[in-house]
Amino acid sequence: MKRRFMAVLIALVMCLAAFSGCSALKGLERDVQVILQNEGEYVGTYTVNIFNNAVVPEMTKDGYQFRGWSVKDNWTAGVDSEELLSENTGLIRYDDIKDYIGKDSLSITLYAAYSEIPHHDLVIAWYNKEKTSGLTQESIDAFQSELYAYLTTQGYTPEQMDIVIRGYSGDVGTTCSEIKKDGDVDIMIGWSSTSNITGTGGMEEGTDFIENNGGVTIGAKERYAARLTDTELCNLVYRWIFDKYSETGLPEEPEPQPDADLVIAWYDRHTDSTDSGLTQEIMGSFVAALREYLSTQGYDGASMNIVTRAYSGAVGDSCAQIKEVGDVDIMLGWSSNIDTTGEMTEGEDFLQNVGGVTIGTAERYAARLTNDELTRLVYRWIFDTYSETPLPEYPDDPTTDPEPDLSDRSLKIAWYDKESTSGLNSLIIANFETALKAYLAESGYPMSEMNIELRAYEGDVATSCAAIMQDGDIDIMLGWGKNIGSEGGMTSGTDFIQNVSGIPMGGKSRYIARVTDTAITKLVFAWLQTQPAQDSLAAVEITDTKLVIGWYAKTSTTGLKEEMLTAFETSLTAYLAQLGLTDTVTLEIRKYSADLDVAGVGEQVNSQGDVDILLGMGTNITTKGNIETLERVDYTMGGKDRNIARLTDDDLTKMIFAWLQTDEVKVLFA
Repeated sequence: MKRRFMAVLIALVMCLAAFSGCSALKGLERDVQVILQNEGEYVGTYTVNIFNNAVVPEMTKDGYQFRGWSVKDNWTAGVDSEELLSENTGLIRYDDIKDYIGKDSLSITLYAAYSEIPHHDLVIAWYNKEKTSGLTQESIDAFQSELYAYLTTQGYTPEQMDIVIRGYSGDVGTTCSEIKKDGDVDIMIGWSSTSNITGTGGMEEGTDFIENNGGVTIGAKERYAARLTDTELCNLVYRWIFDKYSETGLPEEPEPQPDADLVIAWYDRHTDSTDSGLTQEIMGSFVAALREYLSTQGYDGASMNIVTRAYSGAVGDSCAQIKEVGDVDIMLGWSSNIDTTGEMTEGEDFLQNVGGVTIGTAERYAARLTNDELTRLVYRWIFDTYSETPLPEYPDDPTTDPEPDLSDRSLKIAWYDKESTSGLNSLIIANFETALKAYLAESGYPMSEMNIELRAYEGDVATSCAAIMQDGDIDIMLGWGKNIGSEGGMTSGTDFIQNVSGIPMGGKSRYIARVTDTAITKLVFAWLQTQPAQDSLAAVEITDTKLVIGWYAKTSTTGLKEEMLTAFETSLTAYLAQLGLTDTVTLEIRKYSADLDVAGVGEQVNSQGDVDILLGMGTNITTKGNIETLERVDYTMGGKDRNIARLTDDDLTKMIFAWLQTDEVKVLFA
C-alpha cells in the first residue's frame, strides 16, 4: 500500500513539473518583432523567439566594417561596449535581445553598427589550408623574411611599418567572404583561379579585386596571387612576388589597341534587285587612293587606322547592324532608302545621304554618320573624286537654340577614368566642371537648383559601358572611343543616340556620346563641340606646390570677415582633397591687416612676391595698390562690391580662380 502511494505521489509530482515547464516555455515562446535600421533607413522586420532565429542581411558602408546589429543607435567602436552587438552579423537570436525588451514588449529596434576599417601600410592574406594552398606558418614566416629584406633594399624600414600578414581558414566561400568583410586586404596568396574566387568565393573582378594571376609557388604548391588595391606599395610587392616566386613572372598588361581613325561601311550585296557595285578588290583600291589623299592634307595616311567593314544583309538588317555597332563614320553603296527601309533617322543615325557616287560598277549613295573634321574631309573628297554632282552644303558647325528650354534641373555626365586611354583625370574633370557650370549659368539655368554630377567609370570598355547601362541615368559620356558599340555592348538608338569623335581631352582625341534626349543634354552636347568647352578639357599640369590666397581684412571696406575665410578655407581644403592634391599642395590663407591702406597692402604683396589670388580689393588695386593682375573679376563680399584678382599664371591658380566664381563658393561670402 505504501509503495502504491509513493508511486502515485511521484507521478503526481512529475505531472505538475511537466505542466509547470509547459507554462514556462509558453512564456518564452512569445514572438518578438525585430525592426532593423541602417543609417536612418528601414531595412526590414523579422520575428524571433527562443526556438527561432532570424537570418538578416549584412550591411555595407564604404571605408567601414559591418560589426553587427546593436540596440544602440550610432554605436561607436572603442566607446560603446561590444556586448551591445549581436553575436552574429547575419543572424539575430532571441538571446541577443532578451535583456533589452520589457516584460510585455513585442518589438525592438536594432541599428546597423560599423567601425572604421583600420589603416595598415600593407595587408597580405594567405590561405591557411595547407592541403589546398600548400602554405604553412613556416613557409609564411620565410616569405615574410624575404619580403622585409626586399623592402629594405627599396628604401623602406619594414620593422617600423604596419605590415599585416593574416591567415584565413575555411573553404573558398568562407575565406573570400571574410576578406571582403575585413575590407583592408591588399594582396591574397594561395587561392585559385579567377573563376574560382568569383564563382565559389563570390568576389567580383574589378570591384573586390583588380587582378588574379597564377604560377606563384610560395609553399609546396603552385597557386595564384590576387591584387586588391592600387597603392604604390601594393603594386611594388605584387610585382616582387612574381619576380621572386614565379617562373613566368607577372603577365604584362596588353597595350590598348588604338581606336580606328575612320570606319567605312560598304555594302557587299549583289542580287538581281540590288547591286552595290563594290567588291573587296575595289575597296582596297579605294582605301589606297584615300591614304594618298590624306597624306596631302597633313595626315599620316600610310599609318592611319582606316577600317573598312562589309555588310551583306538586306537594307533593314545591314542598317540595324550598323546602328547597333555604332562606330561607322561613312556608308558606301547603299541607296536612298536607309531611312525608310533601313529605319535610320536623319539627324541621329546619319547626317547626310547623297547619291551620284560611282566607286565601283554602279552609281550609289554615300552617307555620313559623324561630324568630326576627318569624316567631313573624306566625305567631301568622295564626291570630288567619285561623283559628277557637287556635294550639297551642310551646316557642319553645331548650333545651339537661341532660346533653350531651361526646365531641366539634372545633368549626369560619365567620364572614362582611364587616363592612358581617355586622357582624362580628376584635375581635368574639375576644370571642366567649373567651365560647365559657368556655361549653364550664362545660359540662364538657376544653378542653386541644379543637380550636376560628373561620375567616373573605370575598367575596360565592356566593363565601364555595362556599368553605365546598369546605372541607367547617364546623359553624356566623355572619353570613350568609337567602340562603345562593338566592344561596349551599347546599342545605337537604344543605349546612346550620338557618338561624336575628334574632341581633344588631355592631349588625346576622344569621343563624346549623347545618351538622352533632354534639352539640357542637347545643349551641353553641342557646347562640348565648341572651343571653350574643349579648352576646359585640356591637360592640367600642377607644378606649383604652394597656393597662397591673400585677403584684405578691413571689413568696413571689403565686407570680409574671419568667419567667411574660415568657411572658405574649409571648402577649399575639401576641394583640393577631391582633386587629390592635399599631399602635394600647401595652402596658405594670408591675412592683410585692416590697419593697412590699399597702398600698404600692395607694398606687402609685392615684397612677398608669392601671392596667387587676392580677395577683397577694389578697382584701385593697380592704380593705388600698384599690384599687377592677370585677371580681375567683380565679386560681392559681405554685401559690398569688390574684386577677386589672379596674380599668377600656373594651372592650379587658374583652376582655383575659376572655382571661386561658382555659386557654391560665392555663397560663402554672402
